[in-house]
Amino acid sequence: TPQAEVGDLLFSSALTEALALLPEEQREAFLMKEVLGFKFREISEQIGVSESTVKSRWRYAMSKLRVTLEDWA
Repeated sequence: TPQAEVGDLLFSSALTEALALLPEEQREAFLMKEVLGFKFREISEQIGVSESTVKSRWRYAMSKLRVTLEDWA
């Protein structure tokens, strides 16, 4: 429906803005995991940091995105 398409577009725009607010390291971990489908180990190997660091960055990103986008839940 047109309403659903508008809602999707607005959410996409809000997500893009929320991602832009994240520190680069957190945004990178989030995008590699959620968009590109990498495993934490693979991200770790790609960017040269420990797996636990990647997990922390991803968790911080998820937490900030949840807060920023809570109105869309």
